[in-house]
Amino acid sequence: MRLECTLLLASAILTFRSSAVASPGDPFGGDDAGCIPPTAAVGKCEDGVQKALTKYIQTVIKCHIKAADYAEKGTFFDEELCESDPSTAKGAKEKYDAAIAKLALTCGGQCAVLNAPGLRATVETLLDDGNGAIYGCPGAPFGGDDAGNVPTDPLTAKCEDGVAKASTKYIQAVTKCHIKAADAGVKGKPFDEELCESDPVGGKGAKEKYDAAIAKLALGCPACSTANASALRAATEVDIECHNGDIYCDGTTPSACAANCPTTTTSTTSPPTSTTTTTTTVTTTTSNTTTTSTSTTTTTTTSTTTTTLVCQFLTKWGSAGSGDGQFANPWDVAVDGSGNVYVADSSNNRIQKFTDTGTFLMKWGSLGSGDGQFNGFVSVAVGSGNVYVGDTTNQRMQKFTDTGTFLTKWGSGCCGDGQFSNLWGVAVDGSGNVFVSDTDIRRIQKFTDTGTFLTKWGSAGSGDGQFGFGSPQGVAVDGSGNVYVADTNNNRIQKFTDTGAFLTKWGSAGSGDGQFNGPHDVAVGSGNVYVADTFNNRIQKFTDTGAFLGAFGSFGSGNGQFQGPPGLAVDASGNLYVADLSNSRIQKFSCP
Repeated sequence: MRLECTLLLASAILTFRSSAVASPGDPFGGDDAGCIPPTAAVGKCEDGVQKALTKYIQTVIKCHIKAADYAEKGTFFDEELCESDPSTAKGAKEKYDAAIAKLALTCGGQCAVLNAPGLRATVETLLDDGNGAIYGCPGAPFGGDDAGNVPTDPLTAKCEDGVAKASTKYIQAVTKCHIKAADAGVKGKPFDEELCESDPVGGKGAKEKYDAAIAKLALGCPACSTANASALRAATEVDIECHNGDIYCDGTTPSACAANCPTTTTSTTSPPTSTTTTTTTVTTTTSNTTTTSTSTTTTTTTSTTTTTLVCQFLTKWGSAGSGDGQFANPWDVAVDGSGNVYVADSSNNRIQKFTDTGTFLMKWGSLGSGDGQFNGFVSVAVGSGNVYVGDTTNQRMQKFTDTGTFLTKWGSGCCGDGQFSNLWGVAVDGSGNVFVSDTDIRRIQKFTDTGTFLTKWGSAGSGDGQFGFGSPQGVAVDGSGNVYVADTNNNRIQKFTDTGAFLTKWGSAGSGDGQFNGPHDVAVGSGNVYVADTFNNRIQKFTDTGAFLGAFGSFGSGNGQFQGPPGLAVDASGNLYVADLSNSRIQKFSCP
């Protein structure tokens, strides 16, 4: 009787699931954003974007695997060039862009094609951050824009590579489920996309195959190599489902098809506080020898101490995309003397300018190598009313007015004075001198405001005045001309005179107070030093000699939370601006 009931229940479930067929143009339903394509022609275009994105993901993960394996063996592999190589057009990004351009010939104007550049940029960030969940065993940080640590031995490398490969197969399988669901829906046929993703009974769903691969790895691998695998898969599932609306975005009611990933709005909150309560109990016993009675008195005293945390959230702005006020990898931020905020919108190859509350003012820049054009990652700094942009892939500095008028440029590729191999951070002192970090040559160069070379310092290593692999990155200058450098892979801040004489240093690898995990940037203001502790997803505050003052932030998308913050700036009032990379936004804080 019980078996019969079970069969009847299973039959009812299957009948219900088979009958719930979305019509062309209707929402996917279930936990997936997006809509069934309204026509077969639209579906073909949207499937094309999905396939191009899946190939991009597969290639980027392969780049990460190669980088890990080479680094474990002590050899260099240019993972960033593997991901994007404009000179040969053989990077993952360029192949994706070519596929989208080909689709645009017949699918031009369709929302999936229009969304494709911003979606790729978002996925790039998700993959770079997710690398930390794959390569999570202790070791030296990957560096650059990738979370995670370099494997310390061949076994760990093999095991972590195995997780990366399992993740790739899972992503491929889930996106195929979405394509099948879209194609079946256009034809009015049923397809159980949820069962395709997870089939606990049959064991053939994407999730079950992934879990089986991880379980097999766990039998002979260090625990740290598979510790994050379950959480990684769950987060990946959410990302694929919510961004499905960026691809399958055309429907009867377009607003019902849109991506439904977490969004943020501007608001203000009261200063956050931490409260510590201490209770002291005193017991007194009095004995009376003449009456054989004893009395006990207990007194309890409670004291409460409230401490205001280091910074108060004020506002935020931005979302993923290429429109005004939207960002694709906002990597750096700067503030001028009037409080205007400049954002290096890196993957959109432009600078955007805002008021200090996030009102869009203007923008400039496009992809290319001409004057006023940028290629790939850009950094930004301001000084004496001018804006300086680190144009990394073009291996040059560009100088503009505060309204984007091109003024001058300097630099070329490689290793001599005034040349760059991978310029990263930029800072300007009170006299207009420009300091530029170069992660490949591991040095700081100092120039006049028109690009005349003045001096340089730094070399590879972990000693005073030396910089680690993929370092130095962020650079800042205080009112006295002292230069602070984020020595990212040595997990420390170094302080120098403006001519490069070493003064002091602080920091080590970890998550404790004053420790760092891949610090990408540093900013100064009101005698304080702020560090973007990027892979700990927090900001730390210090005195100018390195004494720890406080920290705030955690992983997430709420107010005061971050996902890989790589850029900081402080205005004249002491307000702190944070480029919140994977949340595609800028956050502003009051830091008394």
